[in-house]
Amino acid sequence: MAKRVKFPLNMGNDIMVRDIDELKSNYNAEKVTEYFLNGKLLTWLEDRYYDVEAEQVKALADSSGNDPAAGLGRIFGIEVESDIDVEMLKIRNERLAKLREITSDDEIISNVDLVAFDQEELGDLLDEEKQTIYLCGDKFRLPQSVNNIRYIGVNSPIITISGDDEINLEEIGITIEKCIFSEDTQARLKKQIAVQKPIGIWRDGDFEFEYIDDKLCLKKYLGKDEAVKIPDNVSIIGERAFERTNVYTVIIPDSVYEIEGLAFANTKLKSIIIPDSVTSIGYSAFMCSEIKDIKLPCGLTKISNGLFYESSLENISIPETVIEIGEEAFEGTNIKTIELPYGITKINRYLFLGQVLKT
Repeated sequence: MAKRVKFPLNMGNDIMVRDIDELKSNYNAEKVTEYFLNGKLLTWLEDRYYDVEAEQVKALADSSGNDPAAGLGRIFGIEVESDIDVEMLKIRNERLAKLREITSDDEIISNVDLVAFDQEELGDLLDEEKQTIYLCGDKFRLPQSVNNIRYIGVNSPIITISGDDEINLEEIGITIEKCIFSEDTQARLKKQIAVQKPIGIWRDGDFEFEYIDDKLCLKKYLGKDEAVKIPDNVSIIGERAFERTNVYTVIIPDSVYEIEGLAFANTKLKSIIIPDSVTSIGYSAFMCSEIKDIKLPCGLTKISNGLFYESSLENISIPETVIEIGEEAFEGTNIKTIELPYGITKINRYLFLGQVLKT
């Protein structure tokens, strides 16, 4: 039997409890109630074979009582003196679940009470005079009248700073991180500031992105649509970005110049138009896809190893710029005849199984 990984419960102030005696000695009614509401308390008890307490917690969850904090106190022999706002804890757990769908950053998650999911919540946090605010939404308008605030983007929100005058962020004491300025705000910045780019991988809609140097890379498609249009500002389609998805048709914008390895491997992809801006396509990018016809972009110089390996490819147009074809590039496809450009200087082994080459 595989060994269970037993996680401790944090009672606040970094006090971690690992058994029931530690739990009772460091009992925090609010934290225990929170763990009860999100199911972690029951898992914690079951992992340690505290069967009696686990059954009591299950019964409490099934009951219609409105005061689980008092019930939990009775289970663990603790007198709960202070009132616990259970509704607020439920709301907090919902916010945590929503935040975890967008980011796995522990620092952000631990500061869920400082996260604004919309403009109204931003206003509430400003009213509470919070000095650090996390922004998780499509767009926000920031006031110039509230100074000495540090704004941190969670999912690369678009930021507009109120007013019509020029902006000097240093003078008004505002710091903005991992956000993108709107065109209007960018134009009004008194000092030329490059658009602040998010650090690491972040999610926007059905896509995960990451900046590689100054180039925006589409790291992963997370949606379930069959027809997908890649955003216009993407430069790189990352490794395995669409692998094992349900995509049927993909539209690639002219901003893309590189498609990395296995990007569309093991998909239902049947239709794709690759713009001539693409000059590099990585290994096995269309391996085991259902694509039948494709025109490779002008400017491509190499067909990478296993590019169409075991795919449904029947027809391909290869540009005159291609000078090299990698190993197993067309092995296992349905191609009968391939016309190669005159400039080919290198063809690697295991390229064809029964196809006819024409030049």
